[in-house]
Amino acid sequence: MKRSRTLILALLLAAGGAVAPPATAQTPPAPLTPATPSTPTREIVIGLLYPLSGPTASAGIDEKDGFELFADMVNGKEPM
Repeated sequence: MKRSRTLILALLLAAGGAVAPPATAQTPPAPLTPATPSTPTREIVIGLLYPLSGPTASAGIDEKDGFELFADMVNGKEPM
């Protein structure tokens, strides 16, 4: 009896996935625009955890420098 309930439940779940409604088209999000003087800005603090000393320091320093460059590009301090 318990096995038949499990089988029925599995069949219902499988059938439910097979007859799911089609995905609807979504509108793309609005593009990000730089802040203007009329737009209030806020600072977002991002923390990263990279090894800056020890045997893997060179990789951590490279990753930190890369992220700082990326942040400068996003903030408009460096050209894309």
